Amino acid sequence: MLLVDPQTYDMTIEAGDQEKIKFTLTDSTGAAYNATSCAFSFVAKASLDDAIGAALINVSTGANPTQWDLALASTGIIVLTFLPANTNLLGGRRLVYGLKMTDALSAPHTPRVATMVVRKNPVV
Repeated sequence: MLLVDPQTYDMTIEAGDQEKIKFTLTDSTGAAYNATSCAFSFVAKASLDDAIGAALINVSTGANPTQWDLALASTGIIVLTFLPANTNLLGGRRLVYGLKMTDALSAPHTPRVATMVVRKNPVV
C-alpha cells in the first residue's frame, strides 16, 4: 500500500509493488490548478545534489504516458502509477523525489519535493 503524508508529501512504498499516487495541484490562492496543458515527470534520486542522469526513478508523461492518468488534470488532479519495475531493485532505500511540471508557456515548476522510502518487500 502506498502511504503519503498529507502535510509533508513523504511517501512509503513496498519494493516491486504496483501503486497509484494522486497529486492535487493548487494555485497560490488554493484553487485547483488547471494542468491540462502541462507535462509532468516524477524523479527520485538518492540525494537532491545528484544529477538528473543519476535518478533511480524517472517517469515522465512524454516517455511513459501510460503510467499517468491526466483525465482530471483540469481540476488539478493527476495520478501516477508506479509499476513493479520502478521500485523492485530499490528495497531499503530512502530517496528524495520531485514532481516536476512544465506549464503551457514552457515554464518549469516543482510543486512537490519530499522523501520516498522504498521498503523491502519480503518474499512469502
